[in-house]
Amino acid sequence: QAWLYAEKAADGSEGLDWGFRADLMYGIDAGDTQAFGNPDDSWDFGTMDHGAYGWAIPQLYAEVAMGDLSVIAGHFYTLLGYEVVTAPDNFFYSHAFTMYNSEAFTHTGVLATYSASDDVTLYGGWTLGWDTGFDQKDGGSSFLGGASIGLTDDLSATFITT
Repeated sequence: QAWLYAEKAADGSEGLDWGFRADLMYGIDAGDTQAFGNPDDSWDFGTMDHGAYGWAIPQLYAEVAMGDLSVIAGHFYTLLGYEVVTAPDNFFYSHAFTMYNSEAFTHTGVLATYSASDDVTLYGGWTLGWDTGFDQKDGGSSFLGGASIGLTDDLSATFITT
């Protein structure tokens, strides 16, 4: 598979800053990141496939940051789950049953991240449901949020809900 992205990270340490991220991918995993929670032929679902291979736009968002607070708005990867779509970021080559049946891959909406301390990060936002791309199939509307706590330098506990 091939992956191309453009990014300007928002750094709020010196005051208000802005950023963005846009990803484009082609390959066999594209179907995992397409907005299949949308009606057919909208965003990148159903319009960008070529047999087993296809195109996807897994992320397209803007970001503003100030101090310890960052807010993204647009289409972005989920906070849910242990496994992710990007193959190098998974421990095993194979996937658990839950990856394809119990977890979202992407969301479209607004998500705030607040670093409450060096060890505590809080998340909260609103999304159009799971795996949607700037559309709201079946009236999808959900909260996405939680907390991450660093227990040691190498271990953290994270609770995320939607």
